[in-house]
Amino acid sequence: MTEVSDGRRSLLQPPVGLWLASLGYVVLCPEMPGFGRRQSEGTESELSKKALWHGRPLLGLMLDDMDRAYSALSAFPGIERGRVATFGLSMGATLSYWHAALNPDIARCSHLCAFSSIGELIRTGAHDLHGIYMTVPGLLPDYDMGDVAALIAPRPQFIGAGYMDPLTPQAAFEPAFARVTDAYARNARDLKTFIEPNGGHAETTGMRAALKQFLAPL
Repeated sequence: MTEVSDGRRSLLQPPVGLWLASLGYVVLCPEMPGFGRRQSEGTESELSKKALWHGRPLLGLMLDDMDRAYSALSAFPGIERGRVATFGLSMGATLSYWHAALNPDIARCSHLCAFSSIGELIRTGAHDLHGIYMTVPGLLPDYDMGDVAALIAPRPQFIGAGYMDPLTPQAAFEPAFARVTDAYARNARDLKTFIEPNGGHAETTGMRAALKQFLAPL
């Protein structure tokens, strides 16, 4: 949670939370199980294994927390439910588009440095770079991350990626993006992307500028 105010190496300065606040947005970053001040609940590995034994992936528990945070935020005076957007990088990116896919009240979704075909990552072995929290038993082979993000259509969606990022290599990004592109065939202007051919697992100045433009209608 402190990353939005204190920053991290993969995010630009000023920290994204303070930057968004300076633009007039209300920012809420819920702490996820096993991270930050919630590490006392158990490690990511411990919590994931416990959840999987009960048939509930940790990602699902995180998304439940995200939805509770959304409900709490929406109850604040001055917050309009139809103007709430999600944003994240890396794990936060995964939570961003999954939450938006599952919650039709999310107006806009933006995510950086995590969007790829898991099937393609498995083919090359790169899937092991992701944390175990992300494992969703049974999603493959019929569905993949592109199918999840496609559920957001026709609501506006922004995707940022770097092809030198081992989590979003071009070979894994393109099939996921193709699925989303198909979903936005009738609303192509509502799907925005910013690709850094030489970019890694980090926010870039180009991504931030594109994100600012994408969020402006809010």
